[in-house]
Amino acid sequence: MAQVKVLATPEALTVTGTRGAVARETRTLTLRSTAPVTNLRIYAFDLYNTDRDRVFPKRLITLPSTIAQVNVDNLENFPVEFNLQEAPSGEFRGDVLISYQGNELSVPVIIRVKDPWYLPFALLVFGVILGTTVSSYSRWGRTTDEVTVGLESLRTQFESDKDIPPSFASRISTHLVDGKLARDTKQLEAAQQSITEARNLWSKWFRQRAEWLEALNVGTSLEEKLASLATQDFKTRYIQAIQRDLKDILLRVADFANPSEFGQQINCLSRQQAFCLRVYHQLVDFQKMLDDFKMNKLEPPDQEKLQNLKDNATNLKQQLSNLLPSDQPEQAELQVIETEINQAAEAFKALKNKVEDILLIDNLGEFKRGQDKSVRGETPATEPVTEVPVSPATKVPSLPTDENPVLKVISTLIPNPNRRLQLFSFAGYLTTITFLAGTGFNQLYLERSTFGADGLRDYFALLAWGFGAEATRSTVTNALRRTDESKP
Repeated sequence: MAQVKVLATPEALTVTGTRGAVARETRTLTLRSTAPVTNLRIYAFDLYNTDRDRVFPKRLITLPSTIAQVNVDNLENFPVEFNLQEAPSGEFRGDVLISYQGNELSVPVIIRVKDPWYLPFALLVFGVILGTTVSSYSRWGRTTDEVTVGLESLRTQFESDKDIPPSFASRISTHLVDGKLARDTKQLEAAQQSITEARNLWSKWFRQRAEWLEALNVGTSLEEKLASLATQDFKTRYIQAIQRDLKDILLRVADFANPSEFGQQINCLSRQQAFCLRVYHQLVDFQKMLDDFKMNKLEPPDQEKLQNLKDNATNLKQQLSNLLPSDQPEQAELQVIETEINQAAEAFKALKNKVEDILLIDNLGEFKRGQDKSVRGETPATEPVTEVPVSPATKVPSLPTDENPVLKVISTLIPNPNRRLQLFSFAGYLTTITFLAGTGFNQLYLERSTFGADGLRDYFALLAWGFGAEATRSTVTNALRRTDESKP
């Protein structure tokens, strides 16, 4: 008698589903035999993954425990149900055993279960959004924050320094305002340039602060001295010019490379005013001696000489009143006046000595002794010149026009540029997130029938893919943008 053989179709049962699904996955197993068979028994076993550390329990598999009879001419169909609601994620393999009349038939079973889609998709979208945010922050936000921090730091520093000259303060403040305006209009390179210029000015002041203050104190003292001369009815054009030059120098302190250069200018003006004062006092004293000298004892020729000296002194005073400072350090024109005063004083001295020889009397009262220091070549005492110790010196880009017809149509339909910016920003981010998330979801979730089997590694891979894909897209986009900008 031939041996009875039972055949099963399909040769293996394969199930692919999602963990937590309410509906059960059902597969139909069809049996046929070469001879009538009765009382078949069917057994289900636990299914294991490759590492045999996860199990799909047999209690989640539903199938009839026995089949009464399988005839030769009939096919016996029976359902095999798999409950995935409580199943773990992963790929599990095992067998369904069919026992009949002392024989056995094993039907392989393969079950692939993955986690539900919503959490992986949300995590992938989060990764893309995170990457987009980081890319945007790296491109604009970080630089904007750095510019803001630089602006506030410099403003705090220079506003806390009460001794900083107005020239430095106004220049630094102007650069900071320019930097803030450039930052607000997203011209970050211009904003950084403004901060650099402001920082350079602040460094130039702060590194040599003591030297700057010393030079400024000398300049302020000279300014006060010149102002006091005006109240003393000393208003020559020479002194007034020095006042204007000094005021200009004090207003543009920041233009000088260092305190030494600034101090040299102050010293030059200080020496000029001291020279002018010395000559002026010489002339005043000379005129006073001429006025105090009595002419009634002089011979007519000597009287004429005295009158010529007085006229010469008047002319010299007029010349001194109209004289302006020279660019030359020796002040040649002022030296000429001083020389003429000394020569006139010598002539007056000779005239006075002639009178003394004639009268042979010291106490006639013709002239007053003790008032001829200038006549004897002595220079009246003048105030010391205070000088600064001098040490060795240490466009909005035009926007390119775009001839793209699509953009022209959009500009016509949406004339408000703010609305266009908002629309394109929203559409750009939405498109980026949709395409990147869709691509990653397809590759890492839909094509993986056992997603979630590796636990956090699968989810972290989604997050990393979303973040990395956006970073790559941003890098390529920026590279293409720089290429376009470099084209003539």
